[in-house]
Formats: sequence, C-alpha cells, structure tokens
Amino acid sequence: MKIAIPSHNRCDIIQTHTLPLLKKYNFDFDSVFVFVSKSQLSKYLEIQKKWGINLVEGEEGILNQRNYIIEYFDDEEQIVEIDDDVTDIIDLSTMKPICDLKLLVESLFEKTNGLWGINGAVNPRSFRKSYFGSYFICNTFCGYTNDKSIKLSLQEKEDYERCAIYLDKNKKIYKNRQFAIKTKYWKNQGGIDYDFETRKKVNNECANILLAKYPHYFYLITQKNGIVNPVFRSSHLSEKYTTE
Repeated sequence: MKIAIPSHNRCDIIQTHTLPLLKKYNFDFDSVFVFVSKSQLSKYLEIQKKWGINLVEGEEGILNQRNYIIEYFDDEEQIVEIDDDVTDIIDLSTMKPICDLKLLVESLFEKTNGLWGINGAVNPRSFRKSYFGSYFICNTFCGYTNDKSIKLSLQEKEDYERCAIYLDKNKKIYKNRQFAIKTKYWKNQGGIDYDFETRKKVNNECANILLAKYPHYFYLITQKNGIVNPVFRSSHLSEKYTTE
C-alpha cells in the first residue's frame, strides 16, 4: 500500500495537517509519496528531510497531478490518495477521531479491488449503512486499486469523473458511511491557485461537461452560493452491486 499526497504551495499546511495525521496513526513514511510540481520542488526539500517522505516531481495543476499519480504507481497497486490539508478522520458514531485509521484503510481494501471512500464532510446525519453502488467518492481521502488505463479530464469534479469511469469499467465502488473527512474545503490557502469566483466558474463548467458525458449517472443541483454539484441518480444504485 502506498499513500499519495498531491500538494501545491502548502509547505506549512501539509506539516500541520496531513503529515501529523499520518504520524498520529503510525503510518510508515517510507510509503508516503508527496507529489509536487517542478516549480515547487525546492520548497518541499526541507519537508522531505524532516519527515522522511518520498518527494516526487510531478505535474502542474491538480488534474495533471492526479493523472501523474495513477501513472507513477504500478497497475494493481493499492493507493491511498489524501489531500495535504486533512485534519483528521472522524467516527460519526461518536463524533470523535477514529481510533485506528490504518485498520480502517486495510479493511476497506479488503472490501473492494475498485474504489472506496468515506463521507466528505463531518455531519452526523450522514452516518448510515455502508454500501457498494453508485456513490460519490471524494478525492480528498480515498483508496483504489491502481489502473493505469484511467485518465481524468476535468479541472474540477474530477472525483465524480473517477467514480463514473470506475462504474463504466464494472469496478466496485464502496462507501463507508460511518466515517468522515475533517478539513476546510475551498478555505485553506495554497492548493488550486485561483479565487473563489473563478474556481466556481470552472467548477460549474466541469459539472455541465460531466452531465453531458454521463447523463445516465448524474443530474445537477445548485447550492445557495452558486456552486453546481452533480448527484448520482438513485436509479443507478445498480443491482449488480451487493449491499452489506
């Protein structure tokens, strides 16, 4: 199992968020790979020395970086992809940090050789039965058995796109609804380098592209702030997937 962290202009945040999180749960840093663009490489060298992570020169832009991660690792390798600003993983049954994140990750890989994930935000109302099926898996923290043939194409909503590709390939998607990612979406400095309004515009354009390409999987909803999000059609909780 390898842990892949795409990072951009977040030398401080990665050292106060995701790397301490992995250390807290006793992950082996020999298996942690931080992917940065060439322009950022020198800024992360001290982090490599301090934390003992593998520093990889990847690509510019989050889309290219996620595709580079897929290409970098071997086919069939188990990959945990986690963003650089994750604070913790919360157990929604107790509303406290999970006791053993390594054990959870190992159990999720035992569930599927496709794609797995957890709730994208800490909300006790999201705690419910875990299922295989047509579910949104947030790239902020997810796991998958690597498939080099997968190529993402959207600057935003690439995590929805990944789910659609896995479904098209008849690879099982499993979502554990007991746990949730603790982070601040769209608020931490660094990361994607454009302001909220510009990012919202790109996001909404990508959502419409996704709908046009996969109308059988998605419909769109608009939030109060104007952000458009795809939603899986309930009719695509397919019989070919087994619930537990």
